[in-house]
Amino acid sequence: MKIDLQRYWGHFQIYHPAELAARIIESMTQDGQVTLISKEIRSLEKSGLLDFLDELCDYYRWNKEKITIEFGDPCQSTDRGYTIRMIESGECYINTDLSKIQHRPWNREKIYGMFIGRANTSRLYAAYQHLNFEYRHHGLTSFNQDIRYHIDAQYLLQYLCETNQSWEDVKSISPWSDIDQIQQPPITNQFQGGIWDDVYEKISIDIVLETIDYEGAYGISEKLLRPILYRRPFILISGRNSITDFYKKLSSWRCLDLAGNLTVWPGDLRFFENVIPLDYDVDQGVHRVEHAFDILRTLIRTGKINTILEDCKEDIDNNYTVMKSHIEKLTNLRPLYQKRFETQTWHLR
Repeated sequence: MKIDLQRYWGHFQIYHPAELAARIIESMTQDGQVTLISKEIRSLEKSGLLDFLDELCDYYRWNKEKITIEFGDPCQSTDRGYTIRMIESGECYINTDLSKIQHRPWNREKIYGMFIGRANTSRLYAAYQHLNFEYRHHGLTSFNQDIRYHIDAQYLLQYLCETNQSWEDVKSISPWSDIDQIQQPPITNQFQGGIWDDVYEKISIDIVLETIDYEGAYGISEKLLRPILYRRPFILISGRNSITDFYKKLSSWRCLDLAGNLTVWPGDLRFFENVIPLDYDVDQGVHRVEHAFDILRTLIRTGKINTILEDCKEDIDNNYTVMKSHIEKLTNLRPLYQKRFETQTWHLR
């Protein structure tokens, strides 16, 4: 039996654990094995998934090799005995229609973009930094989650500890959007319609805030895909050393695609190092966000932002070519993707 983890696998906890345990027990009883699949990427350790499985295996005395975890992060492994299978199943590649993306020159209406759906520690601080940034009128941004309604307790605790802000400071970060109506996360269908054509025409650089902002779990989502496909440079807010350990080594990773064929990335991503210093990759969390805004501030003050598209053209072209090739290779797997995954479920209600 294959069990889609979408409903159960959170970044820091297992949701609906009794239901997941019952489904695993049913599969192990009937088939003597189970495969847990996920189109999302989480940390096997931080999420508590391995501890959860250990408890079940210890109680029922199961052979751990009979439990397979199938997801798309080639950097993660475990010595706990479970079978880990890396599957290239990125929703953002498979469901992207390249024909709907228009490449327009920068009209210089704004300078930077920053588009946030769900809140995590880094994204909360990025929203706060933007609201207090001296060049915020040059930004085209959005922050869609109403944290007065819901926020993951782990993210809130981490944010308060790292920033030393009060709860009143946090509550002051209200949802807003410069590009469309405020939407309730999760926000899907990122490339449907022409809104992003208009957005990327107005900006020259994107501050990309990945959902995974901690070290040890890596992947590519629609947040990073957008500036690459719209031919814009970006500053990446993700886990410490994610650029050097993962994104600049894509061509060395090997995964299976949904049809069981070996998939190899056609190249590595580049990070505009002739204009954007890459030393921010050693930072994580709020420190990485602060570093990103310092870089942006310097680009604006020195005037380098005015020629950034020309100065970064070689890296921009490389990233577009790599991503376009990868998307075209996986597009024909869309029917398999829709058949395998529960695409309408989400663990955050």
